[in-house]
Amino acid sequence: MGGITIASAVLMGEWAFIHIMAGLMTFGPALGGDLAEFHKRVFAKLKGHPKAKAFDDVQRAGSPCKDDGRGYPFLLNRVFIQHSMNLFFVGVQAWVAVCVEINH
Repeated sequence: MGGITIASAVLMGEWAFIHIMAGLMTFGPALGGDLAEFHKRVFAKLKGHPKAKAFDDVQRAGSPCKDDGRGYPFLLNRVFIQHSMNLFFVGVQAWVAVCVEINH
């Protein structure tokens, strides 16, 4: 195994790990309709920042899980659920590719 193969496996493994973790970190809030928490987990610097107040205000006004015309639009969290799943599964696929790469 050459140096380029090792370097590419390490870098792709890191990329895969980051995507797997991002999917795991964001799936719960997305599934529960807490889009303010979803954004805080994706953008760590947003937590405690004055700009986070807008997300918190909309979240307090209503959940996307309820069709009551308040807060986030109804079922908007479905987009975030799908994005979380995509992050996770692309990370898993990348990890499989790394394993195949280093075993050939």
